[in-house]
Amino acid sequence: MRPTKGRYARLAAAAVSLVFGGSIALAQKSPYPIYTADHLSQSMKTVGLALGLAEHAIGKNDFENAKDYLIRARDQLSPSITFWRDRKLTDAVAMLRDTLKKMDALDAAMSTDRVDARAAAGLAKQVTGSCDACHAKYREQDPATKAYRVKPELLR
Repeated sequence: MRPTKGRYARLAAAAVSLVFGGSIALAQKSPYPIYTADHLSQSMKTVGLALGLAEHAIGKNDFENAKDYLIRARDQLSPSITFWRDRKLTDAVAMLRDTLKKMDALDAAMSTDRVDARAAAGLAKQVTGSCDACHAKYREQDPATKAYRVKPELLR
């Protein structure tokens, strides 16, 4: 008996299901991807640069570019929650969520028909203030290079 087109389709669907189903099963058994201190460091460099550019754009009333920079910063900041959760630092998670809320408020303020530049600048300062608060608690600055790094006791 020769297989029909319909039977080939069912066999192909079954094969795809086995391959992808097996991959999904393996993925579900493995832990969430590890977010290391190196990942955090790279993300924070991007966040810092993007926020600086956003503030500069806000100062020039260039809100479209400011929004683009803010989105980039938010996209880089959000996944860092994994780093803090893995270390069971609930206050760091709370600080992160607060910073994201402030970023969302800044985005909303820049999404109106008539953007209030002073309000946007004030909200941007609140975002950077949140970043500074986290740095004060969880990061340290190298005196020679001025680069930030996670405090060593958090890496144990």
